[in-house]
Amino acid sequence: MLGELSRGFPGGHTLRSSTFFIRYQEELVAMICINTDDSAFDKLKELVDQIVVDYKHLEPEEKLNSSKLSTVAGREKLVAAQVEPEHLTSNINELAESEVNKICSEKNISVNYLKREDKLEVVRRLHHQGYFLLKDAVGVAAKVLKVSEPSVYRYLQSVKSEAKE
Repeated sequence: MLGELSRGFPGGHTLRSSTFFIRYQEELVAMICINTDDSAFDKLKELVDQIVVDYKHLEPEEKLNSSKLSTVAGREKLVAAQVEPEHLTSNINELAESEVNKICSEKNISVNYLKREDKLEVVRRLHHQGYFLLKDAVGVAAKVLKVSEPSVYRYLQSVKSEAKE
């Protein structure tokens, strides 16, 4: 390869030109010249740079208010950031325990004092995450919630009927 050169192109576009020499027995037999238009990447870089600048100048509480950003993509990025982050777990016990702990911390009570509505909310959240598609999920959820498996099945049936309505 001789090298890469960036040259101006009519319309203000930047082309990247690369030349490859093909030799056979020390003799030049062919050349491959490749020109690519990087203008789309340049526009993307400018947009990302603007998002970063806008985001860095916001106060922490303003970062959650997407109307302060000047770019549409920046607003979309912050709206997406407000979605609850995904928590990866290594087994189904951890996932069930995580949801129970969330409810317990929200209610500021231990799992022994969860009401039926709270347990139903745990099952609703687990169902929304596809938890009950996993093998032995009902039994694990029952142990974590400290209820019987038939109770979890009843909660699950309630959640499914809510979803149909």
